[in-house]
Amino acid sequence: MVRVENRWLSVDPYMRGRMNDVKSYVPPFEVGAPMQGGAVGKVWKAGRPA
Repeated sequence: MVRVENRWLSVDPYMRGRMNDVKSYVPPFEVGAPMQGGAVGKVWKAGRPA
């Protein structure tokens, strides 16, 4: 298990196009699926789950 504090999260303009049902060069996001994007964070704790 890892505990991370996100310090920076990338929200790119192309994400908006993927959330609308319009023709685009990338497929739309699926409802309930995780969104992909970049992030920078600080690891607070890492170890094996209990």
